[in-house]
Parts: sequence; structure tokens; C-alpha cells
Amino acid sequence: MAVKIITPGKKIGTFKIKEITFGIAICYELRFPEIFRKLSNLGAEVFIISAAFPVETGRNYWNVLLRV
Repeated sequence: MAVKIITPGKKIGTFKIKEITFGIAICYELRFPEIFRKLSNLGAEVFIISAAFPVETGRNYWNVLLRV
């Protein structure tokens, strides 16, 4: 059986496709606007956020967090 280890990242991630710079984040990071400010300072124009909210509460969380 293979052992998989997941470790926290050590830097903020951006990448480019053609002329567009993308910033990447994960679910819980939505609560920390400074991360998105840093991504913007690195040139991010579009944010990709991986998240998994339950259907019942997800819409409410996303509406509030994305407005913030």
C-alpha cells in the first residue's frame, strides 16, 4: 500500500496561461483577505479556489465570503 503525505505549502501560488495570471487558494483561505491581496500584488487577475461546502449551507457561505 502506497503512503501519501500531504504537507502545507510554503508560498503563495500563481501561474500564467498566455497573458492571464491566476492565483490559487483552497477553501479555508477564503477567510483571509490578505492572501488575495498578496496574490493580486503578484499579478493575479483571476482566482481559482478549490472548495467543498455542503449543498445545504454552501450557497450561504459562498455568498458572504465572496462579497467580503
